[in-house]
Amino acid sequence: MSKPMQTQFLLNEVSKFIHLTNGKVGQIVNELVDIILNKVKAKDTLFCRLFSEKLICGSYRDQIKINEPDEFDLNILLNLSKAKVVKNEENHPGFVKVDLSAYKCDENFKSFLQRFTNRRCFLLVSNLQSWFESCISRVKIHNSVIELRSYKFYVKVRKAGPAHTISFETQEAASDPYLTTGFRFSVDLVPGIQFDQDDWPSEIVPDRDNHKWVAIPKPLNGSGNAEHLLFVPSYSVQESHIMLAKNSKKNALRLIKKIRDRKNIQNLKSYFIKTAFFVEE
Repeated sequence: MSKPMQTQFLLNEVSKFIHLTNGKVGQIVNELVDIILNKVKAKDTLFCRLFSEKLICGSYRDQIKINEPDEFDLNILLNLSKAKVVKNEENHPGFVKVDLSAYKCDENFKSFLQRFTNRRCFLLVSNLQSWFESCISRVKIHNSVIELRSYKFYVKVRKAGPAHTISFETQEAASDPYLTTGFRFSVDLVPGIQFDQDDWPSEIVPDRDNHKWVAIPKPLNGSGNAEHLLFVPSYSVQESHIMLAKNSKKNALRLIKKIRDRKNIQNLKSYFIKTAFFVEE
């Protein structure tokens, strides 16, 4: 056996102990989020009107988690089909603004523009975030119990950056090796505006069939009116395609993440490691 093959064999063997995927927890999470979103749609007509779909992101989507899946990331996609992207190249390269001026003549969006945009019809990050936070608050799931199948889950909600983290603790469970009583997991819900290839924010368009991407209202550190207009692009679909092409290297990535956790290197975020693998050849 050649040295590269020996290395790959060892990585495969080690990966068996650090690559744990519990599909059932993912299914439960999907159903719980659907329950919550249905409650939100029943309470907020604007959300019901704008909601498009939910998009799984992060390590679970890329299949590079190293522990039992207990943290999930979901983008809550909002459809504003007439929205246009304005690239911001000056102080914050890579960020974009969302221009809604195409809705000026739409009477159905008159109140929306007054509520969520500035005088130039740019979508305001802070207003969008506050509205989404109110959507989650109105359904009153914090400190509540949600019943699903033969389970009961105690629910807590907290806000962190652009995400609304919903934590679940299994209160009652059927005979199950994963979802035992006391098992805890969480979901980060992040609102975003969905765009397609026509509004791709870079001159380089990836060679993929799916060019959809998401503008995330992520607050920036510091002050200044301009920072309330800037959205960060998210490319979860494209990143998962890249990770799929590098499937044979996933074991090495998982091993690095495991070493990071054992050494307690907290500043080495999973996304930083994944980005390094994107450019590694």
